[in-house]
Amino acid sequence: MAPRKQSYLCSFTTGGLLVNECRQVIEVFARTKDWSATLLEVRSKNLLQTRTMATTDKRFREVRRRLESLNECQQDLLLRGSHDEQIAMVWLGICKSYRIIKEFAIEFVRDRFLTLQLTLNTTDFEKFLDSKSIWDASLEALTDSTRTKLKRVVTQMMKEAGIVANGLIQPCVLSRATVTALMSDREPLYQVFPVSDRDFARLAG
Repeated sequence: MAPRKQSYLCSFTTGGLLVNECRQVIEVFARTKDWSATLLEVRSKNLLQTRTMATTDKRFREVRRRLESLNECQQDLLLRGSHDEQIAMVWLGICKSYRIIKEFAIEFVRDRFLTLQLTLNTTDFEKFLDSKSIWDASLEALTDSTRTKLKRVVTQMMKEAGIVANGLIQPCVLSRATVTALMSDREPLYQVFPVSDRDFARLAG
């Protein structure tokens, strides 16, 4: 019998891509090598530009989740790479942190891209949730307001990541450094980007 998959985690309602926040935190963590010390510095300098400590802590937890999902090679690219490379690593971190977003990116968005059905409607993510809720009761239990917020945040993330613009899926141009970082994972996670297997293999060659 195949192992049962964990329930989908849907706690990604804090902000959008948070690229600047991820960069600020990874810069501190690269020096401290300690998450508690990193949080103390983030709080003392208000690096996340929040109004309350509670909001700082909530946003920090979200940023830390994304950063911890990245391996050392990917964290290093987020720290030292170009802005586009940083965006790619943050999107990767989101997909590695949240299986529902990863599967939407691969099974729906990339599939649309490969079949040249480039239109992405605002209701597509909700329909995808419906299709997955057959296998996970926690998705079926989501309130309408939560589903609407999740849809809005995912849409915002994909726009900020350059994956969608004006309702159309955009082909992704990956740098050599990004390709190398993606290849450092065992799983073919380049598939969370709108890029064909052939084009990725050419870039990796």
